[in-house]
Amino acid sequence: MYRAKEQGRDTFRFYTEEMTTQALAQVALETDLRQALAGGQFVLYYQSQIELATGRLAGCEALIRWQHPALGLVEPGRFIPLAESTGLIVPLSAWVVRTAAVQIKAWQDQGLLTGAAVWVNLSGRDTQDPNLASTIAAICGDVGIGPGGLAVEITETWIMTNPEVAAENIARLQAAGIAVGIDDFGTGYSSLGTLDRLAVREIKIDRSFVARLPADPGGCAIARAVIALGRALGLRVVAEGVETEDQADFLRAEGCAVGQGYLFSRPLPAAEFERYARGLNPIG
Repeated sequence: MYRAKEQGRDTFRFYTEEMTTQALAQVALETDLRQALAGGQFVLYYQSQIELATGRLAGCEALIRWQHPALGLVEPGRFIPLAESTGLIVPLSAWVVRTAAVQIKAWQDQGLLTGAAVWVNLSGRDTQDPNLASTIAAICGDVGIGPGGLAVEITETWIMTNPEVAAENIARLQAAGIAVGIDDFGTGYSSLGTLDRLAVREIKIDRSFVARLPADPGGCAIARAVIALGRALGLRVVAEGVETEDQADFLRAEGCAVGQGYLFSRPLPAAEFERYARGLNPIG
């Protein structure tokens, strides 16, 4: 029944043994996920964000990984949907925010990323929490980082699920000195009115559009439009998934401010990212 619903409803599916196997695996993963939260099995990796005009380090994005004792390093795509559906995303997000805040504070004390931010991703469930801004502000206060050291990203799709509540939370976050950006921009069909009302600081061009640059005319047109929109509204425009020099050249020529992707660096553990950052010209 659930498989039929997943495939669009008004249809049917026959039972197979594979369904039972997948269901048991999902239950086991949920049990492991709860234990992972208690056992400290999560780790943050950091991916650089580079000023396209200068090549300087403009910030970084914190990306969660699960160091599973049997499965090894588990990518977030495998466990974040499960965390969201079970409610475990709430304590998991709090852990990400605190861990990233502690790390950026340590780096800034060493003179790294002193004028930049570490960006963390929030889920849809987070954006519906009326205490979101006060919780994040309290964490920043406890850790001792000033405004601008931590920033948050929310996917456009989640924002459009309940734009009124999202707008309220974004306003509270901005008032607390925490910048907010829209991730995967162009995939959630937000209107210009909604974008203007949200008063975000950053929009990210989704990697699905960047991957089509510069050969695909449609991808080029979308990227140009997003960059022009962002610049007109005074937003920082970040292109994610930049993997080739041709893509970077196109984005740079069109006025995109920041690039993020494997062309510059893969996501790195904190110690490796620190060495990488010292090899660039950190903002300070």
